Amino acid sequence: MRLHRSEPYQIERTFDLFAVTGQLDMTTVFPLIACAPDAIDTHVVAYRKGVVITAREFLRDVHTLAKNLPPAKHYLNICADRYHITLLLMAVMLRDARSLLPPNTTAETLQQLKQQFSDICVLVDHHDSGFENAAFLPELLGVTNDRADNCPTSIPHFPAEQIAAVLFTSGSTGYHVPNQRTWGALCQGVRAESQVLGLSALGGGAPVVILGTVPAQHSYGLESTVMLPMQTGQAFSTDHSFYPADVALSLARMPRPRVLVTTPFHLRLLLESKERFPEIDLIISATAPLSPLLAQGAEQQFRTIVCEIYGCTEAGPVATRRTTSSDLWTLFPHVELSNRGSETWVGGGHVGDARRLHDEIEICGDNTFRLFGRTGDMINIVGKRTSLAHLNFHLNSIAGVDDGLFMAPQECSDGISARLTAFVVSRSLTAERILASLRDRIDPAFLPRPLHMVDSLPRNATGKIIAQDIRQLIASRSTFVSGRKCKIEILHSYLSNHKATEGHFVGCPIIPGVTILVDVVQAIRANWSSLTANEKPMNRGGYKLRQAKFLRPVVPGEDMTISLTPTDGTPDKPQMVITFECTVSGTIAAKGIFEFHG
Repeated sequence: MRLHRSEPYQIERTFDLFAVTGQLDMTTVFPLIACAPDAIDTHVVAYRKGVVITAREFLRDVHTLAKNLPPAKHYLNICADRYHITLLLMAVMLRDARSLLPPNTTAETLQQLKQQFSDICVLVDHHDSGFENAAFLPELLGVTNDRADNCPTSIPHFPAEQIAAVLFTSGSTGYHVPNQRTWGALCQGVRAESQVLGLSALGGGAPVVILGTVPAQHSYGLESTVMLPMQTGQAFSTDHSFYPADVALSLARMPRPRVLVTTPFHLRLLLESKERFPEIDLIISATAPLSPLLAQGAEQQFRTIVCEIYGCTEAGPVATRRTTSSDLWTLFPHVELSNRGSETWVGGGHVGDARRLHDEIEICGDNTFRLFGRTGDMINIVGKRTSLAHLNFHLNSIAGVDDGLFMAPQECSDGISARLTAFVVSRSLTAERILASLRDRIDPAFLPRPLHMVDSLPRNATGKIIAQDIRQLIASRSTFVSGRKCKIEILHSYLSNHKATEGHFVGCPIIPGVTILVDVVQAIRANWSSLTANEKPMNRGGYKLRQAKFLRPVVPGEDMTISLTPTDGTPDKPQMVITFECTVSGTIAAKGIFEFHG
């Protein structure tokens, strides 16, 4: 076990030098907590259901856990309690080992980590975790002799270059990429965050208490709900509150000034709930761009200030903005952006060497920029360009939309290019009304075709939806009642200048029947697993049109609902018969039967 210490004045001199030069000396050391040695009996580190945990109690628990940890090179921290997560993180630092903070606790993720890292010890703090051969953290802390008064209580210090944790990207693309974060970079990053947010000025300088709705294993959660209070003399609530009632209860247990660290998804839930919340002195949001309307609603309802943090797993927090004041982001002190061709890189300050950002960014000045969305989310349809983030922003800004998500188009196996798709949760709006509202907000080329109404979206603890969950969302589009397949309805919308209407007909354009049939086939392909109760996607087998009738012209700009119903055959037979109806304004425009062969 290696323990690093330094005199307190040396640490303060290091911080002063960084504030002046913006350079991080990786030969220096930094304390585990920002607490004067003579204040460990009075300094509050955390609140556990309203009960104070002092610095002395915290340090005893860290040393006890470090002594009793099973030997390993890597410790997989999947504890649920924020205090346990923090203890394990610091105890592993004392062991000079590596903490792995997973983005989720699925079996797939665990298997992926075991393939990447050798000698893993899994630590849990709840018996129903589902992980076999895992060490139970409360038992490691429960040794009476190790928690005696003679346990070391001095404040450990760690070198700036020591690896504090291995964090992972959220897996939005289907794979979790590991990123090693040094102790020095984490400490300096959260001190810069505290400075730009003005935490020391809240409540007349009284210590701030921070509550998070995001898990501490996420980079944003680790930085803003654990490292930030520990490195700036503040305190944190050990609660992991997700539901509005839990958030209200946790806030009520905390003294002021109170800070809530959350996400746009969670913030929307709080605003829509009927819970009564105690006063919140500051709300911090991250993981996705926050709608100005949502930020404004939060500031008015909670009588507070809402600030956003921009950052990434690779670089940590790098910029902030008050959403209701400006759409421009302001960089942290000494952090710089630069363009390298079409890419944007961030470096300097606590970030150190420049790192590539995966976002579309416009540099507006020496320390400001405008964010457009993820690089991989950029969409180009008929020569027009936008981002999924921009479309999602407008979709979720519609009054009555509880949640919504655009999906990028993909190429079908037969070469037909699919259009944008959207999934929407709403208790009060129909798909037609949502499309009508979108027409006033976005270019018609980006209107979703189709638009699916669903009960909920599979968001994770940070409000994100990963690639695997999107695939499952598509596969589970329809519902089944008592084993009987239900009808699937898909809202389809035609452009007012649809190319298929050129010459069809001059002076009286209508959508050709063959175009409608192609759209029906495309809808069947997209919903094949739901229609057939077969998890496998539709193969390249043939199909034929058994019957079709066109009863009403469909003109450009109209909305058409495609209804699909399996009428014959079973999923295990090579033949599948599906009837379809296309309706416009409640009138059947076309109907028929397709026969598919495996």
